[in-house]
Order: sequence, then C-alpha cells, then structure tokens
Amino acid sequence: QPGGQKFIELALDNTDRRVREDKPVSPAFLFASLLWHKVTKRWNEIESGGENRIPALLQAMEEVIDGQRETITLPQRFAGVTREIWLMQPRFEQRTSKAALRVVEQTRFRAAYDFLLLRAAAGEVEQELADWWTNFIESDPEIRQELISQRQRAQARHTSPAWGSDEPQPDYVNAVVAVKTSMSAHDLWLATSSIETAHGRVRDGARNEARTLDIDLLLYSDAAIQSADLVLPHPRMHERDFVLMPLVEIAPAVVIPGHGTARDCLQRIKPTGIQKLRHHARWR
Repeated sequence: QPGGQKFIELALDNTDRRVREDKPVSPAFLFASLLWHKVTKRWNEIESGGENRIPALLQAMEEVIDGQRETITLPQRFAGVTREIWLMQPRFEQRTSKAALRVVEQTRFRAAYDFLLLRAAAGEVEQELADWWTNFIESDPEIRQELISQRQRAQARHTSPAWGSDEPQPDYVNAVVAVKTSMSAHDLWLATSSIETAHGRVRDGARNEARTLDIDLLLYSDAAIQSADLVLPHPRMHERDFVLMPLVEIAPAVVIPGHGTARDCLQRIKPTGIQKLRHHARWR
C-alpha cells in the first residue's frame, strides 16, 4: 500500500511525542492508524467492484475489524471510536457550508482531524485539504463562510470546444485556480511544465493540437515578464472566455493590465460555447 508504512511511522512518532509531552494517548486512534492501510486497500477493492463509496468503506471497516479479532481482540469501546475516525475521513472532502459545520460538531472531530493531518503528511491526501480544515477551525464564523465560498467558486469547471485548430478534437475541461507560492515565476512555470509532462503531454512544436493537459500561468501578482519561455500577464487571457469565465468565479475584480477587470473583459467578448460542468468526478 503506497504511503502505508510512512503513515504508520508518522502515527507512531506522534504517539511517542504525546507520551514524552505527558499528553493523553488514545488506543482507538492508534488502532485506527495501524489498521488504516488495510481498510483503504479493501475499500478500494470493494469500490472498484461497483459499490458506492460510503457503503464500500463501511464494508471494508467491518471486514478489517472482524479479521483483526483473529490475532488481537479490539475492545468494543475502542472499536466504536476507531470506526468514527475512519468514517469521518471522506466527510472532510465535503466543504459546503452545512457539511463543514456538521463535521466540526462531531464528537470525534478532533481525533478525525488529527488523523487527516497524518494522512496529508504521509502524502495520502493533498496538503491543501488539511490546511483548509486547519484554517476553518481556527477562524471566526465570517472567515469560515468566506473559506467555504472560495472553495465553492474554485470547484467550478467548464467545458469548451477545442480552440485554434481545424482538426476535430474533443472538448476541453477548463478551470482556474489561485495559489500562494514562494517560487519565482520562472520556477513555477518549470514546475507546471513538469506536471504536464508527467501527465503525458508531448511538446513537438505543433500548436493547438490535442493535449492531455495544458497549464498556463495567467498572472503572477503584478509582475510583467517577457522572456523566451514565459510571458506574463498571459497575452491572450483577456480574449478567451474559457479562461475568463472560471477566472471571474474566483476573482471577478482582478485587473488584467491594459484591459480592465476580468469581469469587464468577459462582458466584451463573444461566447464560444463554454458550459459549466454541473456534475463531475474528482480530479486526481
């Protein structure tokens, strides 16, 4: 199981640290950590067989706990808490207003949240997910609502016809994200190029051909860059609705130098058939 060993090591290190600091240690949390890789392995198997996600998790949990009884008895009072920690993990992915507030109100929220932090540290889930929840629980109600609103806007994805090619191509899925980074603009461009390559993109000099992934840097704060590799702001972002529509959903007032706000630019151009995706699978 990828990351399983690292996860267990992190969990044991966390337990050792709490013991040294004379903090309470939960046997249920330790059991949840030691058995999690078995649960996720079986969970994936059941889900791959066609079962829905949460029922698959419930079945995997019970099978692992039942199987564990052959080697060591897991007291019922610990087994119940262990189940709650596991079952809350997919709920962390639901960051709508009502769902997020319901998660925080759960009795085992703190234990499940600490478990999520371990998963992120082990590379099992994106660090962004753990950071979002850290910000959420440390914020006042007004900031919490803004975090939820930002997430809802960032989730929007759109399809558009292939642009700039005379050859038939499938529609593209488009999205815009805002990120904070300590990288320089050029290093960020190199990093995104590496991601494209890892997803099978081949750069052979041809323009506007079908591609597996295309990541463009649009703006880098207020930087103006003109080099052989990178031009910022993106020179054509103000005339492309498949860029502007998702951009307006997360930053309508952002200024595109020389062209006004993203909202103003979108109002000036002719639509090309872009449509918002209402239902979609998670990106991985």
